[in-house]
Amino acid sequence: MARLSRQQWQALIVEFENSGQTQTEFCKQRDINPKYFSLKRSKLIADDAVDRPAFTEVVLASPRTGGTVEITLGKVTITMPQTTHPAYLAEVIRALA
Repeated sequence: MARLSRQQWQALIVEFENSGQTQTEFCKQRDINPKYFSLKRSKLIADDAVDRPAFTEVVLASPRTGGTVEITLGKVTITMPQTTHPAYLAEVIRALA
């Protein structure tokens, strides 16, 4: 496998996390050494953890139907309709974390 940039590793890790596969299956299909993948994944997660707050605040902007949900992480705020499907909202939160 060719040498990958940090952004390529991050994209690969997101792909793995969304794949539903075991790490061994995922790596085998892409001809990646699972131990090396695990090492890179752990390092990137640790590096990213230094730059983010420990908690993500989710604020319900309006309790009535048709309101919005705001997710703030550091300097980024995402606003979605209150009717957004909970699974999609959880996926967004996982991606930000």
